[in-house]
Amino acid sequence: MNSKRTFVEEYLPAYVDGEPLEPNIREELERLLEQPEYAQLYAHERALRQLLRERRMHLRYAPPPELLYSVRRAIAPSPWVRYRSRLIPAAVAVALACVGLLWYLASPPSPTPPCFMTALLTSLDRLQHGRLPLEPLRDTAAIRSFLAQQGVPSSLVFPYVEEEAPLVGIALHSLDRYRLPLLVYKAKNGWLLFAEAPEEDFHRGRLWLDPTIWQTVAHNAWYWGCPGQPHTCAFWKTQTMVCGLVSTLSPQQVKQLLNLE
Repeated sequence: MNSKRTFVEEYLPAYVDGEPLEPNIREELERLLEQPEYAQLYAHERALRQLLRERRMHLRYAPPPELLYSVRRAIAPSPWVRYRSRLIPAAVAVALACVGLLWYLASPPSPTPPCFMTALLTSLDRLQHGRLPLEPLRDTAAIRSFLAQQGVPSSLVFPYVEEEAPLVGIALHSLDRYRLPLLVYKAKNGWLLFAEAPEEDFHRGRLWLDPTIWQTVAHNAWYWGCPGQPHTCAFWKTQTMVCGLVSTLSPQQVKQLLNLE
């Protein structure tokens, strides 16, 4: 087998999952992924991971009737078993195995954590259509007081934005049991939404971010891009917080407003 392909297939799953790799391995892998053959493998691996995440919430297996019947037969007391003492350990083992299997099949899978980027994009869409409840707060103390009243622990670091796009309020986006605070800025020709979440929430599975984006921000670099979307997205990390923004403005306009140039 091609040694390069073997190398890619060995380390690609860990790379896609955002696991740490030796610098020389990561460098060689990323170099190979620029080639069409291995780029296709990379795209396939990412698509597979995404499919698995989307399907986890839909996996519900009802135990088949014949399995239930077998478990009842294995657990129920039987005179025949009493006279076959040498079979008791085996029967107990079968019963325990069946009960364990039933518990595994009947218990719901762990919920898929909400996606940070999707939350930002959804919030922007709701804002554009007037469906995002907005608290018209512009003062730092007032916003933090509002979040405390809502029971949302947050240490929002307010980004510097040029005066052409003033802060017009704050919104809360509910993601299952997770509530994400969003700062809303209004430029003359568009919107800019900013959010941040503790890095710990990603490690604990409360939020999810695409592995490619995560690898970038984990190395304290900005990630610009919004695959398949007409909007501008950016993600970065500051101290223990993972930050993200989405805007109807172009990347150039956003960078000017954030004084990044």
